[in-house]
Amino acid sequence: MKDGYLGFAEVLGAQAAVNPELVRCTSAIQRNGTLLLKIIDDILDLSKVEAQRLQIENVEFDLADVLRDVCIALELKADEKGVRMDFNFPPEVKGIYKSDPIRIKQVLLNIIGNAIKFTEQGKVVVETQVSDSKTNGPCKRRITMRVTDSGIGLSSEQAERLFHPFSQAESSTRRHFGGTGLGLVIARHMAAALGGDVTLVSSQLGKGSVFEISFSLDFISTGALMPAPSRPEVKKTKTGWKDKTVLVVDDSEDNRSLIELYLAATGVRILQAGSGFQAIRVVNDHTPDVILMDVQMPMMDGHEATRTIRKLGFDGPIVAFTAHAMRDEAERCRQAGCSSVLTKPVSRQDLFSELGLYL
Repeated sequence: MKDGYLGFAEVLGAQAAVNPELVRCTSAIQRNGTLLLKIIDDILDLSKVEAQRLQIENVEFDLADVLRDVCIALELKADEKGVRMDFNFPPEVKGIYKSDPIRIKQVLLNIIGNAIKFTEQGKVVVETQVSDSKTNGPCKRRITMRVTDSGIGLSSEQAERLFHPFSQAESSTRRHFGGTGLGLVIARHMAAALGGDVTLVSSQLGKGSVFEISFSLDFISTGALMPAPSRPEVKKTKTGWKDKTVLVVDDSEDNRSLIELYLAATGVRILQAGSGFQAIRVVNDHTPDVILMDVQMPMMDGHEATRTIRKLGFDGPIVAFTAHAMRDEAERCRQAGCSSVLTKPVSRQDLFSELGLYL
C-alpha cells in the first residue's frame, strides 16, 4: 500500500509540473506520506525491540562509505535549514569492519538528524574518537561520536523522560517539529545491539544539547573493499527500450499499474501477471527481456515462481522486488535464480537505473 501511495503521488507530481497548485498538493501528499511511512517503520522497529527480535547482521563493510553516505544526507538536510554542519573524523576511523552497516547508518541518521531538526540557527558538530581493545578473537574497535548542537535544548525534567517510548519534550515541540518520540528509544536499542549506546551527555534549555553515540565493531583491516559497480544514470525518455518487453509480476494491481506508469514514456511493451502461476503461463507464451518479480505473493511466492521459470529455460534477468532489506532475504532471492534485488518502495530512478543494467 505504501508503494502505491507515494509512487502514484510521484507520477502525479511529474505530470503536474505546469500547474503550481497541483505541484503544491502532490508535494504535500509525498511529504505527509513519507512521514506516515516513518511512523509505521518506527512502530515496527519498536515492536521488534520489545519482542527481542531485532535483526542484526554481521558483514564486512567499509566504514568510510557508511560515514560518507550519512554526511551527504545530513549536509543536504542542514543546508535546507541554513544550519552549519561540521564533521570531524580522524584518519584511524577508516578501514574494513564487521558489523551491521545498515543499523549503524540508521542510528547516526536518527541522532545527528535530530540535532539538525531541533536547531533553528547555529551549527551541529560531530567529533569522533577511536580506541582499540585487544582480545583473543578479532580486534575490537570502539567508535564514539559526540554530537553537539546549538538547538532548543532540554530542561532537566524533559531530559529524564527523553528515552521513554512516545515521549518528546512537550506537545508544542511535537506540533512544531513533528515526530513520534520513538527514534531515540530505537536508536539506543540498536546501538546496544551493536555493542554501544546512545546517551545524553548534557543539555541546557535554549542553548543546545550534547549526545554521545558509540559502537563496538570488529576491526578487520585498513584496506578498502572492492568498489561496487556504479549504476548508470538513465533518462526517463530512454527510447532505446521501445522494442523491449518487461513482465511485471505482482499480486497488487496498483503496484503493477504504477510500474506501467513509470515505464510509459520509454515505449517498452508491458506484460502483467497477478500471481506466480500467471507469470509461468506468460513466460511459456512470450519471451520477456526482463521480469520484475514481487517476492511476497500468496499461493506461489516469487522465490518458487523464479525457480520454476528458470527450469523452463528462461535465462534473462529477473529482478526481485521485496519489502525486506536484510541481506539474508537478498541471498534467498539470488539462490532462487534472481539476477538482482530492489527493496520496496521502489522509486522511479531506482527502477530506471536497474533496468538500465539489462536493457
